Amino acid sequence: MTASKEQEFNVISELSLSDFRSLLIKEELINTCQYLSSEKLSK
Repeated sequence: MTASKEQEFNVISELSLSDFRSLLIKEELINTCQYLSSEKLSK
């Protein structure tokens, strides 16, 4: 690996960690919204 590739990889892995967290949070929100809307529909 060249130095620039290594730096790129480090940046990407740091980014994907924070992105992963925010994706998880978004998933939770989406699931909650879907759950709530299905609850409303079933009533």
